Amino acid sequence: MWPTYAGVPISAEQLSHMTAAQLNEIEIHPILERLPRRYKGQDGLFVKSDFSPSTLSVDSMLCTELGCTPPYADYFRNLEYRNYDLIDDL
Repeated sequence: MWPTYAGVPISAEQLSHMTAAQLNEIEIHPILERLPRRYKGQDGLFVKSDFSPSTLSVDSMLCTELGCTPPYADYFRNLEYRNYDLIDDL
């Protein structure tokens, strides 16, 4: 996915410092339409399941048949940034 704010792509670091109000204005753009996945069910059989990145939300839980994950905003707030260079002239 690639998040944008006011139509401009933003970095994980920028996302990690946004307020709840700003997070409501984030738009998620999927890079891939779907990701094919396979997992082993409780019955021991393999199950195919396509994941659609367009269903992602920055500020709400994502729950699938494999379980739930925290909102991406929580994930980005807990990243530690070290030794990186900003590239402004893309």
